[in-house]
Amino acid sequence: MVGASSSSKTSSEITAYYREGISHCRNGGNNTQSNLTDDQLKDIDELIGDLQKEIDSRIPYPNKDRKQDKIDALKELKVQARGKSVADAVDFIDQNYPNARDGVISTRTNKLLDELKFSLGNEGRLEI
Repeated sequence: MVGASSSSKTSSEITAYYREGISHCRNGGNNTQSNLTDDQLKDIDELIGDLQKEIDSRIPYPNKDRKQDKIDALKELKVQARGKSVADAVDFIDQNYPNARDGVISTRTNKLLDELKFSLGNEGRLEI
């Protein structure tokens, strides 16, 4: 009878159902809304992409293992921001990924983590 119940749904209901399922999969099975804004998520994804390109490049970028650690930390930040405030998620990364902020010449990840931690939260207050 599963087929019978799905045939009674409108096309917009079916589309919404599939979008919810896709969103659920993208969130690693977690339907909790992220506390990161779309712009913050975009910034994180762009940095992950830049770091990955440097790892995959034939150019001998230094510290490729450290870059991978930073990618892992940024991915975990996205997961942690689903159940915690952004500031708490950054604190979690600082505690569990101590090398995430490392860098002398390039401090992109450190700068991004600071920007996220001290940005306005969803409640409209400054998270310090």
